[in-house]
Amino acid sequence: MSPHPVSFFGKIAATLGAIGVLAMASLGREIVPEKELIITDPKVVDSPMATYPGTLSFGFLISELAGEENTDSFIVDWLTQWEQNQSVNGYTIPARSGMRTKVLVVRQD
Repeated sequence: MSPHPVSFFGKIAATLGAIGVLAMASLGREIVPEKELIITDPKVVDSPMATYPGTLSFGFLISELAGEENTDSFIVDWLTQWEQNQSVNGYTIPARSGMRTKVLVVRQD
C-alpha cells in the first residue's frame, strides 16, 4: 500500500488511534491488528465525505459531539483530561504527560 496525503484532522485521528492502542497495551491487553478496524483506502479517507465538512470527517464528528459548546473548547477540555489518570471499566489508564506538547497545541490568539 502506498502512502497518501492525509488531512490535518486525519492526522489527529491517527494520533489518537495510536494513543488508544498504547492505552490497551498498557492494560496488558493483546492487540490483534487483524481484529482492528483501520480504514486506510484513499477512496474513503480522501473522499469528500471524509474531508471537512463531510459527515465522516474528524471535524464534523467533533462538532456533533460538542453540540452547542465551542468546538475548540470542547477539544481542549477533552484532550486535557488525558493529562490525569482515568478509570475505565475498573482499570486505571495512566496519564499521558506528553499530550500538551505532542498532541495539544493551544493557539495564542
